[in-house]
Amino acid sequence: MNYRRSGNTVVLRLDRGDEIMESLKRLADECGITGGSFYAIGALGEGEIGVFDPEKKEYSLAHLKGDHEIDSLIGNISRMDGKSYVHAHIVVTDKDLKTTGGHLIKGTISLTCEIFVNVLDEPVERRYDPNVGINVFDL
Repeated sequence: MNYRRSGNTVVLRLDRGDEIMESLKRLADECGITGGSFYAIGALGEGEIGVFDPEKKEYSLAHLKGDHEIDSLIGNISRMDGKSYVHAHIVVTDKDLKTTGGHLIKGTISLTCEIFVNVLDEPVERRYDPNVGINVFDL
């Protein structure tokens, strides 16, 4: 993981073997990012994505293996219980040009990933909402 900051933007490069969610949390901790958004493209080697089932209040999971293009990786950075919190969605395409996507649980980079992080001046906090079963912005 390598990055540099320019004003309220952080340019981040992930390399082969870097885990996306862990890297974004580490970046938030190192740079003191308490609120922001990000977008990225790159290449995924393996990962886990999900779709939330509101009735069961749990994710249906899919495991990805093999080379995938990251067509879109978007999300946000906030705080919950004093810790960095990353929420991300991803769309990837496999070697057969089949596209899939969902909530990113974890993902390992196979080649590189280029991420732009927009840093907010104010913190964004989260709280658990038992009515929907997920962590939501506490505004």
